[in-house]
Amino acid sequence: MQSTTIGRQRVWFEQSEEFHILKREIFSQHVYYVELGGEEDGESEGLQAGAPVIIDAGAHIGLATISFLLHWPQAKIWAIEPLPEHVAILKKNCAEFGQPDVTIIKGALTAVGDEAMLHLDSSPNRWWSTGSLTPGAWNAQQQTAPRRVAALQLSTLLRDIGTPIDLLKMDIEGNELEVLREARD
Repeated sequence: MQSTTIGRQRVWFEQSEEFHILKREIFSQHVYYVELGGEEDGESEGLQAGAPVIIDAGAHIGLATISFLLHWPQAKIWAIEPLPEHVAILKKNCAEFGQPDVTIIKGALTAVGDEAMLHLDSSPNRWWSTGSLTPGAWNAQQQTAPRRVAALQLSTLLRDIGTPIDLLKMDIEGNELEVLREARD
């Protein structure tokens, strides 16, 4: 396993090329940047007691979670990731932040819950961040192999959390609309 630093924190990863592309998207291009309540420091009235409640669905190894923690160190985050290999790295990366208030859930966020068939890159590159419920991955053009994973529905998660969510980040490879429709009530 390899590591580098983001800010002053050590971050662990396995696939170097994939990691650096995702790191650039999240930390240089700021693809998940958002102002909650008008201020980044959590002191605005738009946040719950200055600490946002965040769901990070498709957490992978935790780069978006880390980005949120750098903006809002007191955030309460639910990080959802279906692959045990990524969950292990996600836990390690969150531990580097001194055990922040991150709840890690091993499962895929789907419209149907319980179990799902995830299709993962089966090339030597193993770009598993592109895994999808669709054969051929998110773009239907990758060489993939299926793997059964645990799954949960957004409506169930929201009921379990039991508090309003300030930010819902979903990077679940094309299944976002289906998941939102399931939880619309």
